[in-house]
Amino acid sequence: YYEKIVSVERSVGKIMDMLEQRGLADNTVIVFLSDHGVHFGEKHLYGKWTPYDASLRIPFIIYDPRPQARKHVVDERMVLNIDIAPTLLDLAGVKVPDIMDGRSLVPVIDGKKTDWRNRFFYEHFCSPAPVKYIPRNEGIRTTTEKYVHWLDPQCDKEEFYDLAKDPEEINNLIDDPEYKSRVDAARREFKDWREKNPSTYSYD
Repeated sequence: YYEKIVSVERSVGKIMDMLEQRGLADNTVIVFLSDHGVHFGEKHLYGKWTPYDASLRIPFIIYDPRPQARKHVVDERMVLNIDIAPTLLDLAGVKVPDIMDGRSLVPVIDGKKTDWRNRFFYEHFCSPAPVKYIPRNEGIRTTTEKYVHWLDPQCDKEEFYDLAKDPEEINNLIDDPEYKSRVDAARREFKDWREKNPSTYSYD
C-alpha cells in the first residue's frame, strides 16, 4: 500500500513537472480521484464492490491555479464522479448538455453559495466473476443516512445506518423501533425513485 502511494506521488510529480516545462501549469486544472475505495477489514471485509463507505467513498482533489479558485479548502458537499465531465466542459467554456446527470463543480471550486445535492441513489448489479459472486444491491445515500437493499433471489435484506452517529456503519438500525419513521421514509423514497427509474439489468 505504501509503495502504491509513493508511485502515485511520483507520477503526479512528473505530470506537474511536464506542465511546468510546457508553460501550461498556470492554465491547467487537475482533478485527482480514484475509481473506488477499499476495505481493510472494516465490517470483516476486504477489497471493494460493497455499498459501504469504505468502498463507496473515494479521494477527490481539484487543483485549480486560477486566482478566483479557492485554495487549500476541504468542502463537505456531496460530489460524484458524474460531476467530472460537466465540470471540465464548464471550465473549457463549453455548454454542458442537458442529458448529463452530473453537475458542474465550478461554483463549488469558486466558493459560491449554491444549492447542492444532499443525496444520491445507486445500484450495483454486476459481479466480477462467477467464482466471486457479489449479491446485487441498491439504495440511497444521503449526507446523514444510508438505506441498502440486497435483492438477489436468495437475499432480500435491508440495512439502515445513521451516518451522523455511526459513520463506520456498525449498527444496522433497520429493525430499531426508534428509527422506524426514518427507515420507512428512506424505503419509500427509494421505491419512488426506483419506480421512476426502472432497472434495465438482465439477470441470468
